[in-house]
Amino acid sequence: MATVAATAQCKSLTALSTVHVRKSASTRSTSLRLWYKGTKGCDIKGVDGGSYKNTCGIDSYHYWRKVNYRGTVGYVPNVCVKYS
Repeated sequence: MATVAATAQCKSLTALSTVHVRKSASTRSTSLRLWYKGTKGCDIKGVDGGSYKNTCGIDSYHYWRKVNYRGTVGYVPNVCVKYS
């Protein structure tokens, strides 16, 4: 029953570029897997984290999304995904 409720609450995100799903909200964090451009994942929440530069067309920013992409939970730069 919990799986159905969690799925119903998922806000779908689409990757704007191929990005690393990281263990924590930092570019120095371990990459868990790649999230490929144009594919969908699930938004969990937004978090403030480490700065990133020259990412997905943005010079510098620090906001990340905690996501579930094909069973991997991790963090991606906020500017590299959009709600779909």
